[in-house]
Amino acid sequence: MESMTTMKICVLAAMLTVFGADMPHPPSFEYVGAVSCGDVVMAWNKNNSEVLSITLRDLAAASRQHTFNLNNPTRELHVRVDAFEGPEGFAKCGDLGTPLTRIQDTTSGWFPTAGRLTVSVDTRGSKVVVSLRELVVQSINRDRVFSKRAIWFSAPMVGMAG
Repeated sequence: MESMTTMKICVLAAMLTVFGADMPHPPSFEYVGAVSCGDVVMAWNKNNSEVLSITLRDLAAASRQHTFNLNNPTRELHVRVDAFEGPEGFAKCGDLGTPLTRIQDTTSGWFPTAGRLTVSVDTRGSKVVVSLRELVVQSINRDRVFSKRAIWFSAPMVGMAG
């Protein structure tokens, strides 16, 4: 039996399709840059048309490696991949520009249904190392995309989320 939230998302997707809204582009999982600001880690592709965002409560206080099963969502962790039609300008840790949260919408978002996320903060608190294995994400249309390989990146910790 589907949850009420899932049913609402499906109805929204159907309405958006009927009215000609663009549906999510599948993500490539090819990230070339990353940064961590406060509780948010962002990684983006070469032309800024895709962004992986990870929000983890008290990220900076994490002093050791933490692994999360993305099959079981928690309140302290939120993972999202946004794949846009083309390049998007968004602020990265206080840069000038539009905050990522303002350009995210239901048609660009892909949410994990499976996978393992490992996050660790170095002892100086200067960088976050992220690895995602066996990642599966789903759009509001219930399309699924599997990452063909592990995603790994290191993100410097700077300022506050923008």
